[in-house]
Amino acid sequence: MKRFLGVFVMGVAVLLCTASAQSLGEAARKAKTEKKPATNKVYTNDDFSSQAPVMKAAEKESVPADADKDAKAEDKSDDADKAKAAKAAEWKQKVEEQKKAVGDLEREVNLMEREHQVRVATYYADAGNQLRDSKKWFEDEKKYEEDHAAKQKALADARQKLDDMQESARKAGMGGN
Repeated sequence: MKRFLGVFVMGVAVLLCTASAQSLGEAARKAKTEKKPATNKVYTNDDFSSQAPVMKAAEKESVPADADKDAKAEDKSDDADKAKAAKAAEWKQKVEEQKKAVGDLEREVNLMEREHQVRVATYYADAGNQLRDSKKWFEDEKKYEEDHAAKQKALADARQKLDDMQESARKAGMGGN
């Protein structure tokens, strides 16, 4: 009987806990739905340009000559902006091409190193190769070291050129990325 009573008390306790958990979950869902979204609005130039006043044709005719000068100055500034954008695009293209060249050289160096590791593993895995082909091995090893050094120098030069390009673009006010 005591055992039955203990199981019954535990069952009631579990039911009460689950019932309170459900109401707690419901309360959380209700609080989430009632939560007000943040009203912080970030204004950008796009917001202002879309709300700029538009002049009608009749108003344009009554605009004084000073406004025409302002319009011409605005056209010149638009042309300057277009020229600056074109120059920025040109810088960006040059930098991207140099980044691609650096990436290609990095891949070539990595491939060369991996192939060398395979040759080394193959050479040292078989004692017969070491005895038969030691002269050829050392000649190939010397050639590899020369080629590897040349590739490393070309990669360093390409990276330096990329850094110089990015710095020049930054000084020209183009960002250089």
